[in-house]
Amino acid sequence: MADDERIRRFLEGIGQGEVLESVAAALEVVPEGLGTEERRDDARNAAAKLARRETLAPQERFALESIVIPDKRPAIFIENGTYTVAHALWLHLDQEPVKARLCRTFRSIGRIELPGHPSLPYGGTGFVVGEKLLMTNRHVAEIFAAGLGTRIAFRTGLTAGVDFLQERGTPREDAVLIAVRRVVMIHPYWDMALLEVEGLDPAHPPLELAVRSPEDDLADGTNPAEVAVVGYPAFDPRNAADVQTAVFEGVFNVKRLQPGLLKPRARVESFGRTVDAATHDASTLGGNSGSAVIDIASGRVIALHFAGRYLEANYAVPAADLAQDPRVVDAGVIFTPTPARGTDPYQRWWTMTDDNKPGPTRAGEASPAIPQAPTPPAPAAPRIAGGAVTVTIPLQITVSLGDPSSDGIRPPARTEEPASVEAAAAPPPKPTPPVRDAQAAAEGPLTFRDPFLSLYQSIAEEVARQSATLESLNAGPEPAIILAAESVAAARDARLTEVPAGGGAALESLTPIEYGKRCASLAMQMLRAKVLGDHATLARLKDELEAGQCDPGWATTIEAYAAYFGIGGQRRPPLYTTPAQAGERVLPLAAGCRIGLIGDWGTGAGPARRLLGLVAAQKPDLLIHLGDIYYSGTPEECARKFEAEMVAAFGPKETRIPIFTLSGNHDMYCGGVGYYGLIERLNRAPHVQLASFFCLRSVEAGWQILAMDTGLHDHSPLGVADAVTFVEADEQAWLKRRIDEFPGRTILLSHHQLFSAFARIGPKDEGGRADPVNRPLLRMYDGFGAGRDRVAAWFWGHEHNLCVYEPYAGLTRGRCIGHGAVPVFVEDDPYEPLAEVSAPPQIVPRTRLSHDGSYYRHGFAMLQLGAGGTGSAGYFEDRNGIAVQTYSEAL
Repeated sequence: MADDERIRRFLEGIGQGEVLESVAAALEVVPEGLGTEERRDDARNAAAKLARRETLAPQERFALESIVIPDKRPAIFIENGTYTVAHALWLHLDQEPVKARLCRTFRSIGRIELPGHPSLPYGGTGFVVGEKLLMTNRHVAEIFAAGLGTRIAFRTGLTAGVDFLQERGTPREDAVLIAVRRVVMIHPYWDMALLEVEGLDPAHPPLELAVRSPEDDLADGTNPAEVAVVGYPAFDPRNAADVQTAVFEGVFNVKRLQPGLLKPRARVESFGRTVDAATHDASTLGGNSGSAVIDIASGRVIALHFAGRYLEANYAVPAADLAQDPRVVDAGVIFTPTPARGTDPYQRWWTMTDDNKPGPTRAGEASPAIPQAPTPPAPAAPRIAGGAVTVTIPLQITVSLGDPSSDGIRPPARTEEPASVEAAAAPPPKPTPPVRDAQAAAEGPLTFRDPFLSLYQSIAEEVARQSATLESLNAGPEPAIILAAESVAAARDARLTEVPAGGGAALESLTPIEYGKRCASLAMQMLRAKVLGDHATLARLKDELEAGQCDPGWATTIEAYAAYFGIGGQRRPPLYTTPAQAGERVLPLAAGCRIGLIGDWGTGAGPARRLLGLVAAQKPDLLIHLGDIYYSGTPEECARKFEAEMVAAFGPKETRIPIFTLSGNHDMYCGGVGYYGLIERLNRAPHVQLASFFCLRSVEAGWQILAMDTGLHDHSPLGVADAVTFVEADEQAWLKRRIDEFPGRTILLSHHQLFSAFARIGPKDEGGRADPVNRPLLRMYDGFGAGRDRVAAWFWGHEHNLCVYEPYAGLTRGRCIGHGAVPVFVEDDPYEPLAEVSAPPQIVPRTRLSHDGSYYRHGFAMLQLGAGGTGSAGYFEDRNGIAVQTYSEAL
């Protein structure tokens, strides 16, 4: 397997290759004293299998990584300006003069803070390289500044600073933030930036940068130079959560010493060009961006760390290469010895910077702030002229009208149902969503209740992440790609076709935004051709993508994601664990427990992360998510947007509270492969979730939680407005058995709503009226018979809203809490009643969500289950990072 080979190469690369030559030698790679005996046994089995070239089991691979990596390439805490080493390979770092040499550097290495940033507490690492001068990565500086060269400006509303402490156990009040006054330089070739800071004192002296090239230390090829990376590793959702927790002991974002070996240079992609980077094999994560790579023998900085690939290589900007740029030297960076002036290898790159564009700002002058994005205008209605439609979404895009179902993949119907099949062929365009920009994208995704569009968005996000993989973890996926794909998906959802392949302006005449939109449109058409088996069109579109120099990740990712589609581009038949397979097992529920409930939360965006932190602060005994991991619940999305976020907020499964998640429609858009893999590994025994339905029960307290699967059947080839989901018959019988056998009170959970005043459930009748009730779910509920009287409440999500309903349809408490993380614009009033619904359910007064003028606020619920079937529910809003309880009730 590819993962096994990566581990093999890693062991060989750190000088442990000889242990793989025999089973007996392989067993020696596992140190005593790290991890549990069971995990050490798994690691020994893994090492022996590698020696025999056998495939590793997942638990063996994890054990080997989580024990060998922290032993051979540790991440050592720096505390009070010093450190202690307990790893056999690195005990010499505790000896003088090495220890004193390294400790002198710590005081000049700090964390780049982002006060006031909506989602990122810090951007990476920086270190002092001259008078009032810090060096960090370009991709770190670009979080808060814009420009290239020496004409740089802060983004509107954003600032930055540096904290030289941020060690484990450092009290928050001891932190000293030194402000970044301006960005002196963003290098046009290397991933490097220089920042001017105010108030630097002699306690933070400049580090010396080496002029000697890294390859000079590797000249004989037999004795690689030892290096130490000093920085602030952050939890990285791109890599295995359990391994990171083991290597970094579950503590992130604090100063670390990370020793390793310097490796030969390697060619790697960085900001659209291939650079010849230095490499090393220290254990780094996102947050190490901008770390100093220090030569242990001399104490000098030999490189600036900028990226890494797990178990493969870490990449760094060689200090010797920066010394060849006279602009870097003239900016005040201290090199030892002073570099000799010679040929300028970077002249051609500097001619492309903002320094050569007209404008009043000169190098060395403070720049006025520039807006990150203009204030969004009110959304405009589509304009039709000359057989074309122009619509703002948020770009101005001209597209040709056509039959949206001619490609065999019918878009969802959200407008009123047509009176005839002929009318359905060309329905009127729908209103466009409010304008979206990079700042809006950071709030969360624009989602579509359509499996094809959702998978297309998953593909786009994967391409965007690949383009950013070698840059900042904190910067996230490239927003331009995400927004371009959103605009293409929105056009299709609005029943418009995209820009025709090969049509329109020449690629070289397009702006970067228009260019990204063209590539995204070609990718949409390529995806359709792929899932429909149209090989001729597929080949032509692939050639157009390549000829237009679009990101090659589009083609490769579409190829990989094709397996998630069913016949004709429809939803792949989802996986499902039946009641016969799951059995009658009931999971334990502690008496008097506090339960956190979140819905439609799996966006992976900053607001979702912040909300989870607010839930964690409530100290729940368990957490339940009501479903939907966006865009389509792929394995990568489940791992990154759900599992990794839970580890960051609550810790590894070995020590954290139980966490459960229901099946939503988005979870099933890729066939449920990500979802079922997630629930299998989410909890430790006895709380392992075996199926998409489950029962948690406390006999002592007289409470049970009964969760059902409504995501399995949320799909209709005729369009989502026609889809009325239901629960499988044998699952209904399973739920009824749990109701009948338990005399206590029950709380029902589902992803979909039993009823709604604000969202359509199924098609309209002949008179144009719509039913506010999901009739199949109501029949199931009525089938509980006398057990209905013991149902205290039914919580659901699906609608991105908070709805605390008055009693309706025989249910005392129907509660929609789907407002976990998906952004809802104020313009898209979620409380606008459906005119076609007669006698809709009513909202309890003064329970509606508030908003901040742009978006409705996110929130969650907390249940307190007391003895004897007593209990309460509290409803909380996230108001600028503070959890405010807006309503509470007895259950």
